[in-house]
Order: sequence, then C-alpha cells, then structure tokens
Amino acid sequence: MGAATTQEMALVLPSQDEVRALIKDKKTTEINELSRRIVRQNLPFVDVEIFRAAEEILRETYNYLAPVNLVPRIPEHFGVQINIVSIPFKDIEQGGEVFRVSGEWTKRDGTKVPAKYDINARALMRLADAAGIGWLGSVRHDDGSDSFYCDLEVHGIARKFLTGEKSPISGRKQVDLREGSQETKEMSPKQLSQARRFVLEHAETKAKKRAIRHCVALPGNFTQDFFTRPIAIPMLVFDSRNVYSQAAEMVHHQMVLQAATSASSMLFGGGQPLDMPMMPAFTGQPQHVHRTPPPSLPPGGDPVDHDDQGDDPGPGATGSLYGEPF
Repeated sequence: MGAATTQEMALVLPSQDEVRALIKDKKTTEINELSRRIVRQNLPFVDVEIFRAAEEILRETYNYLAPVNLVPRIPEHFGVQINIVSIPFKDIEQGGEVFRVSGEWTKRDGTKVPAKYDINARALMRLADAAGIGWLGSVRHDDGSDSFYCDLEVHGIARKFLTGEKSPISGRKQVDLREGSQETKEMSPKQLSQARRFVLEHAETKAKKRAIRHCVALPGNFTQDFFTRPIAIPMLVFDSRNVYSQAAEMVHHQMVLQAATSASSMLFGGGQPLDMPMMPAFTGQPQHVHRTPPPSLPPGGDPVDHDDQGDDPGPGATGSLYGEPF
C-alpha cells in the first residue's frame, strides 16, 4: 500500500482513495489504528492531501464536525489542529451535560422516531472552545418588560476555515415562557417553574447554540447513538511550517506578534486590542439597539420557529426543552 509522510511527527497515512477503500471493505481494525495515530500526534496538519485522508478516517470513527465538506487548501501561516470533545451520555439530573427533549414515539405508518436529546451550556462552551470561537458579547432586542420573555442575540468571532481571516458570527433566539405561549403548553408545571428561573440564560444558551451550529455544522438535537462517539472538531492555528517564502515567514511572525499584543492589551489595557474591533462596529449592530416590547400572543399560540431545526419536541415529548443551563 502506498503511503505519504508529513512533517507531523512522521505521521504516515494512506492516500485519501486508499482510506476510502479501507472503509468500503470494512477494515475496522486498520481504520481504528489510523484514527488513534491521528489523535496521538501533537502537531497540526499542514499538508492538505494528508489532512483530507485524515478527515475520511475521522468521519468514520468520530462525530466529525467541520465547516466545509472538502478542504481545497490549508491557508498559509496556519495548520489544522484536531480537537476532541467527549460528552458522556449522562442525564443532567445526575450531573451530566445531556437532557432529553422528546421521548420515542411512533408515526401513523408504524415508523418509530427515536428519543431526542440536547446538551447544556457547559458542553456548548467546550465545543465553542474546541472550534476556536470567542464571544464578544450579546444584545437584547426586547425591552425586558416581561420577565418571562427574552429576545437575545449573541456575537462571536471565529476564523474562516478557507482563508484564516477572523469573521463575525452571531445567533439570535427568542424564549417565550409567558402563560399561553406554545412553549409553555409543551411543559409540565414543574418544568415551567424551573425554566422561568433562567429565562435570560436559556435565551443566551440557545442563541450560542445557533451560532455554533452555523459555524461547525452542529446538529439540532441528537439521538442517543450520537453520544457513543467523541466529537472531533478541526481548528485553524498559527503554524510557522506552513510558509513558502522568506517574505511569508516575516508576515507570519508579524501575525504572531499582533496576536500576542492583542491578548496583552485585553488583559492589561493599553488601548483597543489589535484586529479586534469593538462589537457594534465589528458586527454592524447599532450602538443603541431599539428595544421593543414582547409581541402579543396570537390565538393558538406562537408561530413555529422553523430555524430551530429540531427544537420542537413533537408528539410523545416527555422531557423539558431546557434543563439547567449551567
């Protein structure tokens, strides 16, 4: 079998086509061993061909969350680091990070729909860290006149996987726990009482989940099978090996210095951090957001938020949409 060698601690992997053949032939032992090599290696990938082979292996052995299906190149000055996040399937009531959104139910044609689960804020923040997402702040769009309603938008920053540039990300979510809303109709009195204690936190968690989902292709809700594998997330990191000229190497050192200066400024002051504009100018948000009162409840409950991609528990729901946020 032909093989290619990279600079990453002499990591040897088959070509992408050879990996696909192993997967097609169900060579589980070989695939698992290659997966262990990828995870054990300590340096980021700088060779795009080897990285593509690694992605094929990771998709077979992990829940691989990547913003693009095919990487055309790895941006100069950067390497791709694989970060692993494990979320054990342990109920939130026992100190875990998973809570049930809906129970198993059967359609009219006899097809069984499995129970769906979601993850809380602790797990979300670990996913965000693994993806290299930084949070800039949040904007509340409602006027806060009703303590059971919140319309919140969070703003963050992440690197574009294809160019390495910093890019703004955002997510917005409305949480409506007012009497008579559609959300309250799907909750028991105990669940509603608990959820109303953390309305702002729930809105922030769900808004961040929406931003993370769009950034790393995170699913909406999960079946139990999802938690049988750890999550693997690729992240761009500075790598001085991925330069092709002396001029490019000088640019790389300037980028590293700029990043260090930015971090120092954020910690100790000394002016606005480099390459980190203030949130309103950076995200396009007005400095003074026009806040509006909560919308009136229409007859029959709230309209469906189709962008939730699975927040609706559906028939047979037995769990809360929320759970403790932290």
